[in-house]
Amino acid sequence: MSTGSYNVFLGCSEGEDRWLCTLLLQQGWRVEYNAASDSYTNAPQEFKEFYNQRRRWGPSTMANTLDLLATGSLTTERNKSISKPYIFYQTISMASSILGPATVCLMIA
Repeated sequence: MSTGSYNVFLGCSEGEDRWLCTLLLQQGWRVEYNAASDSYTNAPQEFKEFYNQRRRWGPSTMANTLDLLATGSLTTERNKSISKPYIFYQTISMASSILGPATVCLMIA
């Protein structure tokens, strides 16, 4: 599977866990939530840290969603957990993520 340079930077460098999940889903694996799992994280303590975290996660989320949408039909064939309505939902969600802020900026201007 080939990945574009933007996906390698944004997916691997900025959101490696999300990128790994996207690659697993594209190969037909199933990713599930497990309530009994244990994990440790350093949560942001100040607003500046929280803001920087969200600023990093935004492009990573968009890059992984675009990567999933680019291979949507192949992913739905390989992975029975991913349906065509889900891919359609992600398309609408991505479009609204781009058009929503742009519409607000145009209305203010």
